[in-house]
Amino acid sequence: MSRQLLLASVFSLLAGCAAHSAPEADSAPAVIAETHAAQRISHARYTLISTEPLPEQLDLLAQIIDIRIPANLNPTVGEALRHLLQRTGYSLCAEPSDGPTLYRHALPAAHYQLGPLPLKQALQLLGGPAWQLTVDDRERQVCFRPRGELDPRRQTSQTTPGERS
Repeated sequence: MSRQLLLASVFSLLAGCAAHSAPEADSAPAVIAETHAAQRISHARYTLISTEPLPEQLDLLAQIIDIRIPANLNPTVGEALRHLLQRTGYSLCAEPSDGPTLYRHALPAAHYQLGPLPLKQALQLLGGPAWQLTVDDRERQVCFRPRGELDPRRQTSQTTPGERS
């Protein structure tokens, strides 16, 4: 009896598989694939990737940096700026021989580690509030020029430890 039941099950299973036809392909996914073809492509088997450039590729100063400068180097601001600009596509312009100097100042200990933050913010951070960051995108050079007048709120007062202003 069990043998007959087994044979009946096998035949019904085979008949059920043979009776069903394959479903027709739906045309909707093809339309979706066509509309997104310019933005995403299939890569490998199950991965879709974007064909549009990343924001960091469009605006090089928006790239996120994370640097650490060894403490034993005792670097200057200029050396830190050059280190920061390595492999970014930008270079540091020459400091004018006349006028104030930024590049020769010692790098503050607080700036030995920067990031993660956008490159433009890191450059302005190294320059400080007294210096205006200027960028020549054609030559891909980064320069600093002194700001006109410092914000009076940023100037420190000359008070003794016992006095309050």
